[in-house]
Amino acid sequence: MLKDISSSPHTIEFKNVTKKLRNQEIIKDISIKLPSGKFVAVMGPSGAGKTTFLILLQD
Repeated sequence: MLKDISSSPHTIEFKNVTKKLRNQEIIKDISIKLPSGKFVAVMGPSGAGKTTFLILLQD
C-alpha cells in the first residue's frame, strides 16, 4: 500500500554534499532541494553517480 505524502511539509535537501570512495570523489559538491509530494527523475550517463546519490538519500 502506498502512503499519501502529498500534504507532508517535509523536503529533502542536500547542501554542498561530497561523497568519496577510496579517495576518489564519486559525487562532488551537489546541492538539491526535493519538495514533498513530487516525482523526481534522476538521469545521467553510466558512471555519473545516480545510484550513489540514491543511496545517500536513504541514509
